[in-house]
Amino acid sequence: MNSDAPLESTIAHSNIHSTSIGFGVMAIASHYIFWSFISPVFRRFCLPFLPATSSQLDNTYTLLEYAQSRNCDRSLGSVIDLGSGDGRVLIDLISRPTLKITSAHGVELNRPLVWYSRIKFFYVSKVITTPKVTFTCGNIWKTNLSVYDTVLLFGVDSMMESIEQKMIKELRSGSIVITARYPLPNSEACKSIIDGPHSVFLYKM
Repeated sequence: MNSDAPLESTIAHSNIHSTSIGFGVMAIASHYIFWSFISPVFRRFCLPFLPATSSQLDNTYTLLEYAQSRNCDRSLGSVIDLGSGDGRVLIDLISRPTLKITSAHGVELNRPLVWYSRIKFFYVSKVITTPKVTFTCGNIWKTNLSVYDTVLLFGVDSMMESIEQKMIKELRSGSIVITARYPLPNSEACKSIIDGPHSVFLYKM
């Protein structure tokens, strides 16, 4: 009689069970991440994750530097990026030594992107001195803009009029707004860089 047979059977069953659990966890995680990227399509304003290009980042930096110089080289204050995606916009800007930023905050509805942004910033903060930077999961339409001095938005055309109304209602006089790709429809930009899909617009509210 082989006394090892029941033990081998138990081990084999345990391995199959562990593998099944592993596949189940992977399937759930994959579904969650997939849904995080697809769900914007079903909202009133679809703001999909479109990573900022290097040209958009450079143009944004140029206009922020211009705004800073027009403000007697004073700080841009507290900066918020609405729909911060993978965090690349804020991380790029805080890495530019000529920009004076007291704090930076990214708000993004896609939780996996928020996690990714936090991890990326953690490694960046190890090699350069940065202002306080935070990334949170939240709805930009429910975000109180009144506590920020500078607002960044890489938006889509369908949302620009509504977000403009929110900015006018909540932002303090003199606040700086930068929009990329699309302008605010009813506000006159004080400076802009027209560069096709890399266009960026500067407003003083």
